[in-house]
Amino acid sequence: MSAPLSWPEALERIAQLETLCGLNWQAPIEFGLTPVEHSFMGLLMRAPGVLDRERAFELLYWDRADTMAGAKGLDTLVCKLRPKLRAFGIEIVTSHGRGWYLSSEAKGLSASATRTGAASSRLRFTVKA
Repeated sequence: MSAPLSWPEALERIAQLETLCGLNWQAPIEFGLTPVEHSFMGLLMRAPGVLDRERAFELLYWDRADTMAGAKGLDTLVCKLRPKLRAFGIEIVTSHGRGWYLSSEAKGLSASATRTGAASSRLRFTVKA
């Protein structure tokens, strides 16, 4: 059995896990996302396929898991996020009864905008749904 982690080691491990699942992903400021929208978008970016509703809820609202917000809260989040991303040609696709995903093309556009640090007026994204 290994020794327990020190507080700084535990915080570092938490940060590593958040990075792995995408919770600390940051979109360009021009996207105008809230902190939870950034986290949700990060989950979509890191998901290998469909981001499962239950997994998204657990990761985003782990500290409020006993609330009734559940599915409705996530639906509202996606509903508010879609127009912000659509302005840059990025679509969140619904997999009915399962969750959401971004096409590989949309993931590429999002990653590209993040790397360049801006989704400036000279950048125009087009993603066909």
